[in-house]
Amino acid sequence: MELAGRGTYERRLAAFAALVGRQLDFLAERLTDRDPVVRAYALRAARTLPLPDAAIEAAYEDAPADARQRLSAVVLASGRTALAERLVPRLRERWGDHAAAKLLPVCSARFVAATLPELSYAVESWTKLGLGFPDQVLDHVEREIADRPGPPGRPHHRPPLRSPDHRHGPPPWRAAGANWQRATAAARGRRPVLGARASPGHSGSAR
Repeated sequence: MELAGRGTYERRLAAFAALVGRQLDFLAERLTDRDPVVRAYALRAARTLPLPDAAIEAAYEDAPADARQRLSAVVLASGRTALAERLVPRLRERWGDHAAAKLLPVCSARFVAATLPELSYAVESWTKLGLGFPDQVLDHVEREIADRPGPPGRPHHRPPLRSPDHRHGPPPWRAAGANWQRATAAARGRRPVLGARASPGHSGSAR
């Protein structure tokens, strides 16, 4: 696009025109543009248009921390499950578990179940994760409870599991409250009684 080679105003105008005209190749190259306005148009395209996953994945390569955060927000907002699951191990290796854990809410249930034991300490929003994956979160909580020592003579009662950092929302058992009976048992530091009847008006949910 001819305008892209000119001044700041023209570059921004070119990015806007590319968004309106759905010129995906042009926008894919500007996901980490130095101009925040140009970059914002490209990121909007990634959220709302079928911008290739490969373009977003490639943009992480040399992006600074703030740009990576914006890219991860786009992955979450646009529901790019396959991309998120490819990125999680890559982000863990290069930028740490906290960067990777942010993408869990958009991953599949199977992926969350497999990855949560290693990334639970880095989860910043148990609310998002618990609402999306109540069974997987409660499975994790119950495993943690089972592994914790209880008071002598009371092997089935253990200290309640707490969130690693309460600044980031409620503990995981509360965030996964869609399954009332299991969440209540977790809140009390117990393993749920199999076959117990849930309170009227509450039912478990699966995903």
